[in-house]
Amino acid sequence: MQRELITHMPTVDDSGKVQRLRKECPNAECGAGTFMANHFDRHYCGKCGLTYVYQKAGA
Repeated sequence: MQRELITHMPTVDDSGKVQRLRKECPNAECGAGTFMANHFDRHYCGKCGLTYVYQKAGA
């Protein structure tokens, strides 16, 4: 049985710099370390409800 690739965990490049894959919530209510969920059309914070909707280039 193969293990699934974990795509939501931060990665470390060759120089030792951490590269986060998720956007951190900027709301002061959430505090540091609260990350937003990636949906196909938006970023969403489950703690405070902050949502950033993607705009399509042709719309």
